[in-house]
Amino acid sequence: MIFVLKASLFRITNNAISVGAAEDALIEKRELIIEIENEFKSLIDLHLKTPIAQDVFNKKLSEVNDRLIVYKNELKKMEDSFIKGHEAKERLDFIKKILKENKDGIKVITNNLIKAFIQKIISVISDEIVFCMMSNRAYTDKTFSENIDKFLSHPPITEGTFDDPIYPIKITFKVIIP
Repeated sequence: MIFVLKASLFRITNNAISVGAAEDALIEKRELIIEIENEFKSLIDLHLKTPIAQDVFNKKLSEVNDRLIVYKNELKKMEDSFIKGHEAKERLDFIKKILKENKDGIKVITNNLIKAFIQKIISVISDEIVFCMMSNRAYTDKTFSENIDKFLSHPPITEGTFDDPIYPIKITFKVIIP
């Protein structure tokens, strides 16, 4: 099963975001915020040294403050996105490392392997499950549950049956990348 997944995992890994470009954009946005904060301070200093009409000062102060709020909100969104992208890149790097270390196949599935590869497990019926592998898309629990039917219609990367040698348990499974 793991050999079939290898090509898809490398494809996903190669499509992961560029952390360097994201870091550069964050730095630029932070520098812009510092400039606006300095403009804000200069405006206050100017008003204290050479008072201007209060309504003119308030209008200019409000304009600068509004820009500052907008840029800080944009920075927060960028940082949140960067963190998600960075976590995804780390996870995909970990998957790459696992695949390189296990060129002859994975013999033992550990908790770390499951955490690295599997995002969600869907219990379709009592004897059928679908493993949803990690991808470069992030889904909230709500979004994921709203799209379960769509995900279940994805063509599986692999499918099979687990037949327990000790207990009378037989479960069919599919592996998809949502």
